[in-house]
Amino acid sequence: MAIKRILIQLDTQPSCVDRLKSCQLLANAFNADVNGVYIEPDYAQQLSLDNHFLTQNTTDVNQDIIALQEQRAEDKRMIQEMVDQFEDASFKNIDWTFETGSRRAVLSKLGQFNDMIVMTNSLDDDPLFQVKPPASEIAVNTRSPVLVIPEGKPLNGPLKKILIIWNGQPEASRAIHSALPLIALTRNSTLFCYGDEQLGSNSYLAARTQLTDYLQSHQIEINLIDRFHSTPNNIINRLISEEWQTGEYQLVIAGAFDHSKLRELLFSSTTKQLLQREEMPLMLAH
Repeated sequence: MAIKRILIQLDTQPSCVDRLKSCQLLANAFNADVNGVYIEPDYAQQLSLDNHFLTQNTTDVNQDIIALQEQRAEDKRMIQEMVDQFEDASFKNIDWTFETGSRRAVLSKLGQFNDMIVMTNSLDDDPLFQVKPPASEIAVNTRSPVLVIPEGKPLNGPLKKILIIWNGQPEASRAIHSALPLIALTRNSTLFCYGDEQLGSNSYLAARTQLTDYLQSHQIEINLIDRFHSTPNNIINRLISEEWQTGEYQLVIAGAFDHSKLRELLFSSTTKQLLQREEMPLMLAH
């Protein structure tokens, strides 16, 4: 997959600068176009939910609408100011728009027409945020890879070292396939493998061999870490974090899994744990 069109989620938070820096690196590396979107809640719909309130408090509602319009104009000015800082001879212009609605829904919709989404996982207007992280849900909905940039931890280049998480499942393999352009930049990455008893040793080893052969066919050398059957998932999360901290990696690649909200509530996945840590740039794909 070629990376030629990148969608960046814009807002007025300081972390937006980290996303812009990461997009700048990717755009320069792949000669890609960058599109931005600022997503605001549907305030008009919220204000119109209670017709009785509107009738009895017309003056207050009008004042609220004016304040929201002024805030929208100020947000637009601040975002354009940030974008202008990154538009130079080596960075293509960022065409960006305002969208109204659910952030998950808007990014899922627009992500269908881009090769990658760059976002923050902390954005949300969904009370179930802690149950099902927005980044993994958007990756599942849009089928485009999602690059999550934590505040203060932008991608820095040139990319030299990537940590790839693989658990023997198809989603993890598809994430690697989606990330090939990035992995190929390094030519030297670490493949952190783990699984569970349900996979079966023979099936797991056969799939792992096929995966390493596939990467080698793309001239990508792999350092292998194998934790199959050795530790439960809660320990796997800690081992991945320790490997990240000691390995001087710049990016983590992982699969996004389509679990139900109930399962996410009862069983915390490795991907969810990685997102909650917010200590590493993380690319997810389904």
